[in-house]
Amino acid sequence: MRQVKEVVLPALPAIAAQADDELFRTDAWSDRVEQLLGILRIGATDRETEVGALAVDIGQKTSNWNDKEWQKILRKTVGVGLLTSEPSLRDRLGLFATTNEKWFKGMQEDELNKLNGIIERGFSTGARHETIAKEIEAELGKTKQRARLTARDQVSKLNGRLTQMRQEEAGISKYIWRDSDDTRVRTKHRNMDGKFGRWDNASLYATVEQPNKWRARSGINAVELHPGQDILCRCFAEPFIQELQEEAA
Repeated sequence: MRQVKEVVLPALPAIAAQADDELFRTDAWSDRVEQLLGILRIGATDRETEVGALAVDIGQKTSNWNDKEWQKILRKTVGVGLLTSEPSLRDRLGLFATTNEKWFKGMQEDELNKLNGIIERGFSTGARHETIAKEIEAELGKTKQRARLTARDQVSKLNGRLTQMRQEEAGISKYIWRDSDDTRVRTKHRNMDGKFGRWDNASLYATVEQPNKWRARSGINAVELHPGQDILCRCFAEPFIQELQEEAA
């Protein structure tokens, strides 16, 4: 976004002048647009290493926060913390980093293609450069919003996976679904609130009254995913305390 504002927008008046001048070949201004996009691609490539390191750092911080909350639960329910080897943690954090690096690269190329389309379409139809600039700025706003939502969703999903990993490694096979208890909770998520879920099968649920009788979630129109796995899910998995106590014993 910064590069677009510093490199592309200031160049639009000159490109518009070329597009309006009949002495210039039709593709002259198009070549100039491609040159500008080339500058943006170089800038994106230069940032790939920085983005990769940032993804690793965010993944580690998310894991540290998740572990801190997990240890609080353990001390509250069984009186002590729990140290485990967590053999799959490194792979999970590595996957988080590489997935988001790929997302970053894909998003950059997608936005460059959209930018090219806006400029080419604008000048081809005789639009003023001010109009094209406003359309570009509007697209940048949409891009920022998409990036924010994706970032929140990716961290939420990682947190959910780490919760599952740590509960399963502690011998916890089922959890109690807890939603965020506000108007933003989706119906399929609210329908699971207070019910048991199984880490080995996200399509089943059980009630507190009949904790060992498992039924299909489809029967109550409930989400068939674990907490945190759905898009922007804010629900969480409360470990089944009895299993924690039995494991501690």
